[in-house]
This record gives sequence, C-alpha cells and structure tokens, in this order.
Amino acid sequence: MDYNGPHMQENPVMRTPRQELHLEIARVERALRDAVNELRACLRANPDDPQFSAHAARCLTLSTQLLGAVSLLGPGEDEDATRAAARGLADLAHRLTQSR
Repeated sequence: MDYNGPHMQENPVMRTPRQELHLEIARVERALRDAVNELRACLRANPDDPQFSAHAARCLTLSTQLLGAVSLLGPGEDEDATRAAARGLADLAHRLTQSR
C-alpha cells in the first residue's frame, strides 16, 4: 500500500456534491471579487472607459451565479453567514455597475 502522507492530493472524483457546491461558491466568489476590483480600477482610471460595460456585465453575471449557488446551501448558521456575505458582495457589485 502506497502512503503519500499528509500532503496527499485530493481526488476530485471522491468529492461529495456538498463539497462540489462549496468549491463552486468559493470559485465564483473569488472571480466576483476579482471582477469588482477590476471594475473599481476602471472607474478610478477613467470612468468613461469603454471596457466599463464589459466589466459591469461580468460582475452582474458572476453575482447571479454566486447568489444561485448559495441558494442551494442547506440550513445552518454557517450557511446563513455564507448567504449574507454573498448578498453583500453581489449588492456591492450591483452598486458599482450603477456608479457611472
């Protein structure tokens, strides 16, 4: 039997649906945070930048994906906190898209 120690890589085939959901939420949240940062940078640099619309559309798409993913979480305090954080980030993205 081969033992790779504590640094053994996770096997994606062995993930549960719940783990997959949490990974998807984390992936979309990170992408939305990055998109919000890009939108903020665009607004600071030049509010009339033609790329603003593309950044804004990406933020709105990711916000929708994030809110959809967290809506699939079950009940619980941690899940409620995750949903609240996602709503806050989505609201921020929406406000930024309206700020030009």
